[in-house]
Amino acid sequence: HDHKGIHSMAHFEVGADGILDLLRPEVVHFILGFLDARTLGLVAEVCRLLVVLSDETQRRPHLEVRVGALKESIKDLLDRMPSRPQIGFCFSAPRLDNSSLQAALTAFPADMPIIGAMSDSTQAQVGGHLSCTGLGPGGARDSVVMAGTFPEATMHAFHVSHEVVHGMEESQFQDRILTATGLAAHGGSSSDWRVIVLYVSHGSAEYSEKVVDALQCAFPEASIIGGICGPVFLAGSGTTMSRDSQESHSKPLVVDQGLVGVAMAGNVPLKALVSRGVRPLGPVYRVTSRQYLSERLGQLCRSVAVIDDVAATEIPAAAALAQSYQMMDDSGYHMFYIGVRRPDISSGFRLHGIGQHNLCNEGILLDQEGSSATSDLQLRFYQLASDECAADVKTALERAREQFEGSEEQVMGALFFSCNGRGPGPFDSSEQPMVDARAFQAVFPEVPMAGFYAGGEIGPLALAQAEGFVATQTGSATLQGFTCVWGIFTVPKMSARDAVHLPSTVDTSPQSLLSYMRFRPRPKAPGVVPIKVAEPTVTVKDIEGMTARQLLKFLKEHGVPVVGALEKHELRHLAIQTLQGPSNDQADAAAGGGAAAASE
Repeated sequence: HDHKGIHSMAHFEVGADGILDLLRPEVVHFILGFLDARTLGLVAEVCRLLVVLSDETQRRPHLEVRVGALKESIKDLLDRMPSRPQIGFCFSAPRLDNSSLQAALTAFPADMPIIGAMSDSTQAQVGGHLSCTGLGPGGARDSVVMAGTFPEATMHAFHVSHEVVHGMEESQFQDRILTATGLAAHGGSSSDWRVIVLYVSHGSAEYSEKVVDALQCAFPEASIIGGICGPVFLAGSGTTMSRDSQESHSKPLVVDQGLVGVAMAGNVPLKALVSRGVRPLGPVYRVTSRQYLSERLGQLCRSVAVIDDVAATEIPAAAALAQSYQMMDDSGYHMFYIGVRRPDISSGFRLHGIGQHNLCNEGILLDQEGSSATSDLQLRFYQLASDECAADVKTALERAREQFEGSEEQVMGALFFSCNGRGPGPFDSSEQPMVDARAFQAVFPEVPMAGFYAGGEIGPLALAQAEGFVATQTGSATLQGFTCVWGIFTVPKMSARDAVHLPSTVDTSPQSLLSYMRFRPRPKAPGVVPIKVAEPTVTVKDIEGMTARQLLKFLKEHGVPVVGALEKHELRHLAIQTLQGPSNDQADAAAGGGAAAASE
């Protein structure tokens, strides 16, 4: 914890018998992971080895969470970040106006996208300690802020006003949403955006499900998470705002209607997890007769038969539903679900709420099972139960931990959206507050977490009786109730990553250091995903006809440093080698007289 002491020790001990000669580079790299950006900058001045290791440390994803007064929390958080933050998430129980937000958020980089939600109750875990705003009379009213660095990812934040979605025709909805969010303009192919986080103000809750459906349809493999809250806010110069609020990109925008969100592309280490506890009512049925209607309307289930009884006769699907509904009792909530499972692709039953629109004379309409696939369908009916909720959240988190351990991943932090019917007060027989947060603390006791209690949660469709190695999900996001949703950030464990990137010996010669700095991955700028535009192909013949000025420009555009005065034929030789790929001769030529300078 004594950063100055570590810095002084590194200066004093480095040498033939110094600490850096005693420790393997991967051990030093691990130690540097505990330092902040300012100290890492000082450490990098010590020697060439620490230049490489400090740079590797700053290019590793990182998350920090703080709870307290917003301005002070942001300052404390920035003092602990190992590199420049790229994305911010804020949660506040008290209503904050624009001036208060601006005074606090100016500490962040101006182009850093920040989305925020104001909720009656927020929740967080910092240093193994749980905190909750608005828990009981006179509860704390602190803010929660999370900031993250993801060097191999690109962020784009957006605001969609209530006026944009109000009265929008069904046929135009998806195109209009993609235009309003800016996701279509910023490289909006189905594989670009891997994660989308949404905060929907309660004034626009009626449109939230359509917005989620439109985004999931456009980006079917994306993990979409979030929730419905009070007023929402957005800040950062690299954001897309609705036309009626474009007068100030640099100042925070606070709205009582509409939604804010952030989309992430590239290497985004977030995995979605959802939990809802239910108890089964009756047996598992196989669907014996069904009709595919359309992708939007879904499938009409006409008749079923008990799956474990080979002699079972077919019965109308509506009769099976009625029999199961009569099994509901006061041991759980009077919330009724139908679970749908395709045994060939899923181990669990996808839980759908049942409304009047699902029932007709001919059977049960499965409106969210629109696939025309001919695989078998199985049905089971369920009742929501509080004790089952507490048990399922524990099971889901333990399965997630096993998944991450099996894939050599370390959990950095989590966003957390829990139904306000599940807390923060007690809701099960344990009579303990913050049941879901306590379950997270039990499984991930030191992992920072931040979120709020929502009036509707956005996440993957909840499963019942799920099994198997993989607990997290992608796609199939929807608006649900009485669930808890996590967005869990992970990173490869140091041991697994360093076996590839940091061998036991690091070549710190001037030429190797120059090559490392030239060809290392560059962090992407926040804001937008660059649109790929085909550039004219440069040939060797083109290079041979270039002037010295053109050759220098070509080398600069390709990131090749030219140190000292080189003749035109030397520039041409270096440009041709750059075109054909890096080689030892090219690295030596680029280093030129700069090798001695790099050595110093």
